[in-house]
Amino acid sequence: MAGRPNGLSRFDGTRFEPFTSPFGDRLLSTNLYSLFAPPSGRLWIGYTLGGSSFLDKGRVTNYASGIGSVYGFAQDRNGIVWGGTSSGLWRFDHSGWQHIGVEWNAPAGRVMQVGFDSEGILRALVGGSNNTKDLIYLIPGTGHFKTAVSDLSVDAFTWKLDRTILTAPVAPHVSGSGKVSDERLPAFPIIKKIFKC
Repeated sequence: MAGRPNGLSRFDGTRFEPFTSPFGDRLLSTNLYSLFAPPSGRLWIGYTLGGSSFLDKGRVTNYASGIGSVYGFAQDRNGIVWGGTSSGLWRFDHSGWQHIGVEWNAPAGRVMQVGFDSEGILRALVGGSNNTKDLIYLIPGTGHFKTAVSDLSVDAFTWKLDRTILTAPVAPHVSGSGKVSDERLPAFPIIKKIFKC
């Protein structure tokens, strides 16, 4: 499957054909924003204008729950799917989407990226004020997000192939006296600015 300008398409090895469900099911829209294929072989579809769909062996289940534009999905080790959206962070509980908010200590704002590292820690890039973002994380087995880094002017973070987060040493900072301090800030994920042409 592939997301194309006119909707979801299936590649048959030679050409792309528009997706049609053998059951007559319809997708919410042709305006796709994100696709996510969990290990099960099924497909999550996120839409620019809001909502999501789940495709399983040709059967489409639509979720138009007001979650906003879906920028990306991630799945934890227990099969729970998380969504980064224009209206915040959401969690799919096997029957519907639940908004993740203050009860989880998740800051308000759009979530541009979500992903799990090799240790099962969920990372999310949450939009803050003045176009800055916070990188938050959730350790498995807890229900409380913590902030790794605040006030970032970036669009994404980057992973190594083994799903560990790339880290970089942080340059020594200058103390109030103008001298360079030996104390170093903790390393944090390399993040990247996405330039649009």
